[in-house]
Amino acid sequence: MEAGSKPTVLVVDDNADTRVVVRWMLERWGYNVVEAADGREALEKAVEHRPQLVVMDLSMPIADGYEAIRSIRAREEFASLPVIAVTAFDRAVSREGAEAAGFDHYLSKPIDFKRLEVLVEKLTKRGRPPRA
Repeated sequence: MEAGSKPTVLVVDDNADTRVVVRWMLERWGYNVVEAADGREALEKAVEHRPQLVVMDLSMPIADGYEAIRSIRAREEFASLPVIAVTAFDRAVSREGAEAAGFDHYLSKPIDFKRLEVLVEKLTKRGRPPRA
């Protein structure tokens, strides 16, 4: 990412309404947003756009969030890419599974946008000046 450019966040969810709302919030906070509707498309978009962060639903058709995180983490260039898991399912079970699968953080639906904003800012390091 070039100095002064906006960080890019990849939003992955099979629900178009969810993607629209998350995109709107992220753009409002000053981020570029790329969308994907499933895990397979998420990997394609990650390779194409090189996001600084991924916000991904766990339950999707074609390739779910767990399959997608394995595919993303298998690529050397994405080994340390921060990925936030999002789901509407049982919090305790999903949190355990998400952490074990390699997600960096976990949010349950409905999304707490104040918490999302804090996480996104922290994970994209927008609040810190670039290292010399």
